[in-house]
Amino acid sequence: RSQITPKTGAKSFASSFKMIGGTGQTIPGAVYDTETGFVPTDPATPSGVGLADAATQFIATFTGIPAGVALSVPATVTSGTLVLTAVTPAGGGALSIAGGVAVTVFSVTTSAAAVIESASIPVTPSFTTALPDLTTTPVTVNGNFHPISTMTTAGDSTYPIPRFADVSTAKTAFSVSACRTLLLFPFVSNTAGFDTGLAISGTSMDPFGTPTQSGACTINYYGNLPATGAPAPAPVTTPVIAGGEQLVFSVSSGGGVVNSVPVKACAGCATPGFQGYVIAVCNFQYAHGYFFVSDLGASKLAQGGLALIIPDKSSLRPPESFTVGAVINDGEQLVH
Repeated sequence: RSQITPKTGAKSFASSFKMIGGTGQTIPGAVYDTETGFVPTDPATPSGVGLADAATQFIATFTGIPAGVALSVPATVTSGTLVLTAVTPAGGGALSIAGGVAVTVFSVTTSAAAVIESASIPVTPSFTTALPDLTTTPVTVNGNFHPISTMTTAGDSTYPIPRFADVSTAKTAFSVSACRTLLLFPFVSNTAGFDTGLAISGTSMDPFGTPTQSGACTINYYGNLPATGAPAPAPVTTPVIAGGEQLVFSVSSGGGVVNSVPVKACAGCATPGFQGYVIAVCNFQYAHGYFFVSDLGASKLAQGGLALIIPDKSSLRPPESFTVGAVINDGEQLVH
């Protein structure tokens, strides 16, 4: 899951965005609204004096891009009288990413000198591979005029014309978060003649057109083994649960049987002798859980309940309580 806010470039005065220019700009004292400006024609003047290397350009540097995330930009951006063309990558498309850093450069192709112009350059994130379980990862962007140079005087012909100092500050461009559900099973026990069965359902398969999701869950145990005083077992990763599937297992054996029929189980989830609570971190949305505590054989005592859904503070599902004015994507908040 990701979201991105396009960054906007805007003139602070009408002639700040300029095309490259050069042809026919030979009249001393005339105002030429280009990066080149006046071009001398004196035969004694060295060739190339005054010629700009580029039009006004803009550079955006993205940092902190997680592995498995791609960024792409359009070939051109048009906003009223302003037209920007992608220089890096030429013709637009996917940005080259190295070490979590990507750069795009756009150049002014068309601009109106007498107009204060602005444009938003859309940058589209996509996923090239399945991402690992992760907390919110912010991707930052630095925007600046381009080319960037540390040469602040006229210098020599080896430095680009025009050139700009880097005065940018990093801003959050978008965040990538795990699409997951956190389930709390508040009491499980395989002590004193009791056992507990747990079920996790992937409910993204529904009649509402929800995109089907699948993934494994990490079962985290909190408590102890009362008979020995040993600490809680280590976390266990379940088999993948597809949309529309259920994982069913018992604390005693990790097996799963419903109405005498074996179902998808988790043998590695067996923690005989354990009593405490369980938090399942499921790497898909719309997971729901159920637990059933009974004496062995469920012949005398039994009690069942729904797993609570914990607010995911590290994701884009904010942990606010439900209210009448709850905004979209508030998520499920410690409720059944």
